Amino acid sequence: MPTRPKLYIRGLVRARRLVEQRLRRGVLPGREEAELRDYLGELTARVEELCRQHGLRVADLPAPSRNAYSYFQDLLNGRAAIKTRPLPPPDPRLQASFERVNRAYFEGKMQPPLLAWTARRTRREFGRYIPGGDLVTVSRSLAETGTPDYVLDYIMYHELLHKQMGFRRVNGRSYSHTTEFRQAERRYARYQEARAYLERLARGPVDSVD
Repeated sequence: MPTRPKLYIRGLVRARRLVEQRLRRGVLPGREEAELRDYLGELTARVEELCRQHGLRVADLPAPSRNAYSYFQDLLNGRAAIKTRPLPPPDPRLQASFERVNRAYFEGKMQPPLLAWTARRTRREFGRYIPGGDLVTVSRSLAETGTPDYVLDYIMYHELLHKQMGFRRVNGRSYSHTTEFRQAERRYARYQEARAYLERLARGPVDSVD
């Protein structure tokens, strides 16, 4: 009986490693967990489609690819656990910043993301929006009570713009700070003051500015 040809699916084993790394950290319940399940479903469907195109079964795949597919199926079907991590506790100051910015710049229509301080102080990246978990993180460097609200609100506005405007893909690369984004960012009322404060903070401690 002739031996069935092998079908090598590039990137499948690497995808398994990335999923395992992500699960070691844990995913947020809700949207992030749902998006992971969607990703796993797309991966397994793609494997099955490639097998059909080549007249093969999943069982005919080389062992590393076959094991990766089985791992994804186990996660989807509950035979392996998708590890979740607890939602960050709400922080009154971040919540107040979101509400101010939402009223002033988004007509109060922005759905609230999860809000959290970073685990450590940072001097270069003061905020980040993580679409997969609908999460805004703000540098713990700005958590001190001496940080002016207009600086915290600028970071919040910047990250909420990312939530609103999304990301643009060009030639396989993802871009977020587009010309349109920069124009919208400059609509922040105290843009220049907030930027100047953060530039000083990036070089070292600064006096409180109001």
